[in-house]
Amino acid sequence: MSESEYRVATSVSLPPLSMDVPFIASGALSSAHYALIRAVESASSPQQADEHLRAEVAALRARLARPGLSTQKKCREALVVLFYCATAAASLRAADVAFALPHAVALAEAGASITEQRVGYMFCTAVMPPDHEMRLMLVNTLRKDLYAHSVARIALALDFLVQSPDADTVPAVQARLHDLLSHPSAVVRRKTLYAVRGLATVEPSLLRWLAHDIAKRVRDADPSVAGAAIATCSVLQKHGLLDGSARAEVRRAFAHFAKSAAESPAARLVLMKILGFYAALPEVPQEVVSSALGLLGRTTRAMDALRLSLYSLLRHVPSELLITTPPYALLAPIRPYVVSFSPNDQHFFLSCLGCVDPSLWAGGQGHPAVLDSIEVERIMQGLSSPDDAIRAKTIRILARVEPSLLKTYAAQLLANPHAGALPLLLELAEASAAEDAGAYAQAVHTACAGPGMHEQAIERVLSFLRDQSDGYASDVVTALLTPLVDTDASTDVRAAGEGEGSRDDGQGVEKASPTMLVIATALACEYAGRVPVAPVDVLSWLARELHRSSPSVQDAMLLVMIRLAAECESVSARVKDSVAKLKEGAGRHVQRRCTQFLDLIVLSDTLREIVSGARSRSLPDFLASLEAHQAHLPLPRTAAADASPTRSHAVLSAAKLRYDPYAAPVPAQRQRQRGRHAAAGLARTNSGASADGGRSEGALSARSDSVLSRRSDDLARTVSPGELALAAGSPELRAVALGPSLRPGSAPRQPSVDLLASRVDLIALDSPFLSDPPGLADTSAPALPDTDIRALWDALAAHSTRGWTEMRAEDALRKLRELPCALSVRQVGEAPFEGEVKVLLRDLPDAPGERALVRLRDDADVDDGGCLWRVRSDGEALVRAVRRGLADG
Repeated sequence: MSESEYRVATSVSLPPLSMDVPFIASGALSSAHYALIRAVESASSPQQADEHLRAEVAALRARLARPGLSTQKKCREALVVLFYCATAAASLRAADVAFALPHAVALAEAGASITEQRVGYMFCTAVMPPDHEMRLMLVNTLRKDLYAHSVARIALALDFLVQSPDADTVPAVQARLHDLLSHPSAVVRRKTLYAVRGLATVEPSLLRWLAHDIAKRVRDADPSVAGAAIATCSVLQKHGLLDGSARAEVRRAFAHFAKSAAESPAARLVLMKILGFYAALPEVPQEVVSSALGLLGRTTRAMDALRLSLYSLLRHVPSELLITTPPYALLAPIRPYVVSFSPNDQHFFLSCLGCVDPSLWAGGQGHPAVLDSIEVERIMQGLSSPDDAIRAKTIRILARVEPSLLKTYAAQLLANPHAGALPLLLELAEASAAEDAGAYAQAVHTACAGPGMHEQAIERVLSFLRDQSDGYASDVVTALLTPLVDTDASTDVRAAGEGEGSRDDGQGVEKASPTMLVIATALACEYAGRVPVAPVDVLSWLARELHRSSPSVQDAMLLVMIRLAAECESVSARVKDSVAKLKEGAGRHVQRRCTQFLDLIVLSDTLREIVSGARSRSLPDFLASLEAHQAHLPLPRTAAADASPTRSHAVLSAAKLRYDPYAAPVPAQRQRQRGRHAAAGLARTNSGASADGGRSEGALSARSDSVLSRRSDDLARTVSPGELALAAGSPELRAVALGPSLRPGSAPRQPSVDLLASRVDLIALDSPFLSDPPGLADTSAPALPDTDIRALWDALAAHSTRGWTEMRAEDALRKLRELPCALSVRQVGEAPFEGEVKVLLRDLPDAPGERALVRLRDDADVDDGGCLWRVRSDGEALVRAVRRGLADG
């Protein structure tokens, strides 16, 4: 297989095929393959590209279903194209091309060339599930190839065993693997070792049988084979199968390759693997420590990678074993780097220094300090480095030397704050209070007490807690929430004693900063019912903070309040009143969330069902479960809902809807996912969000879980309310919340559960798949006829008028659909007049033959909705009807 063909067959995202690239230079296998790639890369939208790919898969399925292809070359070409389609299309998975597995197995068995066999093996590796019934058919093929005289065929079979190990294959190949460990070809010996290592994951007994032969290969003449043997010995050590003679072989291999380390990069790579092997042992042998120190003294700048491995080994050596080593000699190889201004040199120096016990170089306990004052000052300068890694390493080193240094530095930052002080304070807290949850929580409270929204701080705290153990994270969340909730509870007690009229909504009470509020809100949802802070107290605190927050944060807080209500037996009247009061003056999106809260708190069983239906405890998954539930089962009217001035979209009867919910666009796999973290979203939203928090153009991006792409779809993570504030305002989620529409004679369309799952990217705000502003796609209205809209607009100049309505364009379009006339639509992304919805009205009952063209544009300068409209008509009746219909909104 040529290099270009291999790229076509294995690359997840192929480089764009320019229209100027001729077929001969494209790497395509045939003119049909070339035409397919050109069609995909020149598609006007990802959806159109997916259509091309799906059509090609269907055509290949039909072709392969016929009784045999003309040549094996045609079969190979079909498999390569299927491989390309499955990796390039977001809507295709491995199972969608599994129909070609019989042909792939046959090609691996009877391919006339190594290229054809390789394609068959590669297709089986990528597409065939571990428990597929055709896997047994490959056993004979593998056995035949392993016993072949051709090194290439043996290597193909070994590659398949490395990438797709299977326990059923072991009995048929283990004897041959024993022989191949001594094969004349170094390539075969190396691949055999990795095949044994892979098969050991499904059949550990294979290691016991081959342990002695594996140990002999650690001093192989070929360094690549020796490195593979060391990696396999690490697996032997984990299973307790490495005896004394095998360890002796490893020590002799260390001495052997150390002799040529200065001249041979390959030998240095083997030494690094040997050092990693010893670093994983419970105790490093003294003779290995002595040899490592001797090798460290002989290293040069060209051997920096080996130096770092040697220092990493010393991290696992007790300082008592190094006490006899002169401290100056221990740091001599890296001291020249401390005065360098190169970030790479600084990072390398700190990485090595962090592996050495501070008692051996920082002075104290009868030992002199190794570094002079200028060198120590250069280390301290790392605290203000713009490089995050250098700053983090400096903090960890100083924390080991003297923790009080960090406390002093933190106090200086609090006294004289600057732009980058907050992230640095949190880094100091992570290093100085890594084992003390209460100290870390207090440091977060202190650092985040300032005004404004700091996105980096939110992201750092949530990411740090996500990486900790459950016990530590729960302790931190308890320590973070307790002072906030206790302050609110004590305020309520004082207010009750003084009378409601004396309350000033929190004036004089220390309130949470916006940054701290966002952090606490996200964690309150994630750890609801798992920490000793009563959910009813957290609910009361959030209700109090509602009126102090921006609309985007209010949305996230209301979602968390709905989640916390599931943990409470009842919700206090004070909380209900607070939400009802907020609803009176809020934007439409926040009003809808308030209505959801007031509806659901009286439906305990429904609320618990929503909570249990979420894929995880994270806020995005709870939101997805909430919207999915209400899309399928509209909530019944309650007293709270009846008393509301506006009805929630979620409780509208499906029969009252005059349009279908819009299907979420299917993203292509090559789409760049540009999601933001909580803080970035909040900062952007708070600086320019609308009053209802609903103008963000989020996009639900369903991810393919193809085996071919080897991607991880695990997005069930802790996400901040900032992300949720943006995501909850996205039109796709609103469309799901509106529930299934009912067409005459058709069943309701059910929203896809996958679009509401954890795999959804909730904040892909700049998704290229939303060509139209959200909410304006009217799937039930016919499109405008293919005519010149600009010419029609110019022709209808006899009667015209314009105006402004408080409705958005999507609502104005619904009003126009209520008029008793024919209506057709051209969407905002279509020329001319891009950015506007074009609506053609004609044939009123009292004015047959009249036509009117209406242009609707959302007013971007108005925070709480609003739409500019213009109308031209060849008669007055339609103009009056349009003015009347839009004035009613």
